[in-house]
Amino acid sequence: MLREAGGVFVISDPALPLLYFSPGACSQVTLTALEETGVAFETQLIAFMRGDHRTPEFLAINQKGRVPTLVIRGETLSENVAILSWLNEEYPDAGLSLPLKTALDRARFIADLSYFASGLHPIVTRIRIPTNFAGPENAEAVWRLAVKVMTDNLADIERRLAEWPWWSGEQWTILDAYLAWVWFRVTGAGLDPAPFRSIAAHAARHADRPASHRVAKREAEAVEYLTAHGLQVRFPPMEWQTPDRAAASR
Repeated sequence: MLREAGGVFVISDPALPLLYFSPGACSQVTLTALEETGVAFETQLIAFMRGDHRTPEFLAINQKGRVPTLVIRGETLSENVAILSWLNEEYPDAGLSLPLKTALDRARFIADLSYFASGLHPIVTRIRIPTNFAGPENAEAVWRLAVKVMTDNLADIERRLAEWPWWSGEQWTILDAYLAWVWFRVTGAGLDPAPFRSIAAHAARHADRPASHRVAKREAEAVEYLTAHGLQVRFPPMEWQTPDRAAASR
């Protein structure tokens, strides 16, 4: 259930996990994980343009003022790596990872999560909103460099997915949701998708999962609300954020 309370955050059922999210943000990955578990949960929309993430109510829950934030029985978890690791342990039959039988298995799973969260995610942000990292006169240079670094990473992933349908082989895991989010973000900000047919096919397979359909519906409802109230965050592409410019940066 999508709950929107005008920036006032009230937990209606403390027994249910409550996810603070924003459509299109990396909270989409945690939202997917929750849908894959099949457990009942609630969502609270964070409207960044209204400043929900800076309100005293939200900062009392997560002083970093970021999504995703998950509240479980009064306890707070933030950051995708931590939340996804917890969900995987709490719901071992949900298939969020391959079976983790040893400490080494668990460490490798966290390593892959960390690759997406700290290796690729910062590059996504520089492709999506380069003006956050440089003035307008230098934004294109930031974007071009980020596109080059991301393209190199995607080339490695393309080779991996040319052999297997999913990141971990024959079985979907939550790592595939993270990859699909990265792909959605960078191709929406001008990165040329043409060289990465296996990744594009992977994204289509992921989008066709029942949980992905439910996530898309939840996010569409949130976008509809934000748009109706003039609160939808938009980053109009610059004239140089195009696939042909991205191809020239490879």
